[in-house]
Amino acid sequence: MARHFRSEEWVDLARNVVGADKRKAMQNHLDSGCKPCAEIVNLWQRVHEISRRDTTYAPPSSAVRSVKGMFGIYGGHRRPAHAAITQLIFDSFQMPRPAGVRSVAPSVRQLLYGAGEYRVDIRIEPQMDSPKAALVGQILNSQDPEKTMNAAPVRLFRAGKVRAECLTNRFGEFHFECDLESHLRLIVSVPDGAEIVIPIVDQAADPAENAGVSNVLRSVKKRTRKKV
Repeated sequence: MARHFRSEEWVDLARNVVGADKRKAMQNHLDSGCKPCAEIVNLWQRVHEISRRDTTYAPPSSAVRSVKGMFGIYGGHRRPAHAAITQLIFDSFQMPRPAGVRSVAPSVRQLLYGAGEYRVDIRIEPQMDSPKAALVGQILNSQDPEKTMNAAPVRLFRAGKVRAECLTNRFGEFHFECDLESHLRLIVSVPDGAEIVIPIVDQAADPAENAGVSNVLRSVKKRTRKKV
């Protein structure tokens, strides 16, 4: 009875890295009608073909810009040891406009973030006759709405330094007036010791630099004001 070849040997055959004598012996084994070995070598031939196609793959330029934008937000910033994974749930800039309304960017942006059981509602609104914007937010516990978020520390960070800080009131609300600089982050300390980190996009930056991957912030046109 002819011996079966090992799976790793069929891998070498699929990759064309076996000697001529062994290749002939393995081919004779397949020609003898061994179905289990034929299935194995067919599998590895498909895997090898897919891997060869992957080496020629070039990611879309939009994906490359998104990754660069995320690095611009997070790159060079060390993530807190107990940082909660933050997800963008709602963005008013992603809502479709009513039919007939001209495509003019709104001046206020509203966003809702989730991190575990917590929800952070943020509103960014430009100030009249001032380069600053009002950043108003509220922190809530979605699993226990009655649980207050009083005196939770909220800080604005940029380049590793605190630019502004405050404590939430008894309703979990906070308020800042600030310049929306690039690489600005909002960090909220919650009662369980974790920190919720939210990137605040630079309104004056190029949209490609503000693009996010998977559920963070979408890029917007230059000079638009945002509502978080």
